[in-house]
Amino acid sequence: MDANPDSSPRPTALAPTLPPITAPKWAELLEAEQQVLQPLAPVWDDMSTTRRRKWRSIVKNYAQLSPADQAKIRERMGEWALLSTKERQLARLNFAQSKNVNAQELTSHWETYQSLSEADRKALSDRTPPIPTGAAIAPKPIPKEKLATIAVTRHSTETEKAMASAARPIDRKTLLPLRPATLAKPLSHGGA
Repeated sequence: MDANPDSSPRPTALAPTLPPITAPKWAELLEAEQQVLQPLAPVWDDMSTTRRRKWRSIVKNYAQLSPADQAKIRERMGEWALLSTKERQLARLNFAQSKNVNAQELTSHWETYQSLSEADRKALSDRTPPIPTGAAIAPKPIPKEKLATIAVTRHSTETEKAMASAARPIDRKTLLPLRPATLAKPLSHGGA
C-alpha cells in the first residue's frame, strides 16, 4: 500500500454560490442606475436581458468618465432609444461592416464624401440599393452565390415570372426541369 499523502483523495471545498446576474425591469433598478439610464426608460422593459446587462455594465464605469464622455453617452443613449428595431439592426450591421475597413481608408472615403456637392450626394444615395423589406437583416453580408433563389409566387412581378420560366425549361411530359445535358440532345421517338 502506498502511504504517499499526495495520492489520497482530499475533500473538495464547495465554491461559494454567487447571485445570478440579473437584468431587472426598470422599476427594480437602483435610483443611480435609473438616473444614468433615463434616456432608455421608455424601451427598457422591452429590451432583451443581454442588452439590459450591457447597459448596466456601462453604468458601473459611468462615474469615472469625464463630463464630456458622460454627456456623449447620454446623448447616444437617447438617439438609440428613438431608433426602431430595424434601424438598430441596420446600425449594428453598419458598425460590423465598418470594423472591416481600416481607419485610413475610412477617413479617405469620408473626406471624399464630404467634398461632394449636394446634388452628387443625392445621386449617390439614389444609387444605393434599397434595404430588403420583410427579411431579417444578416449580421454579416452573404456572398451572392450562397443565396437561395426565391420561388415564383402569385406576388411575383411579370418580369420575375418570365425570367424564372426562361431560366429553366421544363419537360412537358413530367413537368420537371430539364438538365443542361438534356437540352443539347435531340429527342428520339424510338423505333425504325
